[in-house]
Amino acid sequence: MLVICNGMPRSASTWSFNVAVELLATEGAARSLHTGYSNEPDAFLAAIPPEATNVVLKCHAFTPAIADLSKTGAARVIYTIRNIADAAVSFIALFHVDFDHAIAVMDAALHTLRLHRANGKALILGYDAIVANPADAVSQVAGYLGLTVAPERLREVTDETSLPRMRDKVPRRNDPHRPGPLVSHEGTFYDPKTLLNVGHIQDARPGAGRRTLNRSQMAQIDALLHRYGLNEALQPVT
Repeated sequence: MLVICNGMPRSASTWSFNVAVELLATEGAARSLHTGYSNEPDAFLAAIPPEATNVVLKCHAFTPAIADLSKTGAARVIYTIRNIADAAVSFIALFHVDFDHAIAVMDAALHTLRLHRANGKALILGYDAIVANPADAVSQVAGYLGLTVAPERLREVTDETSLPRMRDKVPRRNDPHRPGPLVSHEGTFYDPKTLLNVGHIQDARPGAGRRTLNRSQMAQIDALLHRYGLNEALQPVT
């Protein structure tokens, strides 16, 4: 099985990656499970080792190859979404970029969201719903992947990928007890196993965007949503 966690940056896409990895490992295929992050998904897919029977890729890029794999059912795509202002503020804080860079990233993410919705094959999960009811979100992922998972294992996966557990797993830059090196990426570092960045988990409460951004920046956010015909919950405006 090929699973592509293609969600919006800072919307729990890393959570979806870890959930998919845990669920597929449940199937007893951990040794043939190939996972990773790449924003060059075509190159990643071309380099999948032949012995891999299950693959989980996290990426934010959207390419014709991903579109074709999703349309044909050759890949299961999980796309997480979040209030754009909240996601932008979180992106700025983690990667130390300016607002213009962040809103360009969010623009690309909304374009990808529109393509996935038009395709109708991706599982689209909202950040706030994941935080409020992670057990239900894990069950949705398992069902979407077509996996039959015992209730007790679903509870274990929910606990293993919970906010407190993920916070415990967030890597520290100079941790002498780390089993392996971190990967440098966009001004920060991430763990190649969990894909968690240094400083990954921040304020999960909704509304951080409107509390942090100024009036001009929020006007740009609102204009972006209007251009895609969406409201703050990223639902189409009727």
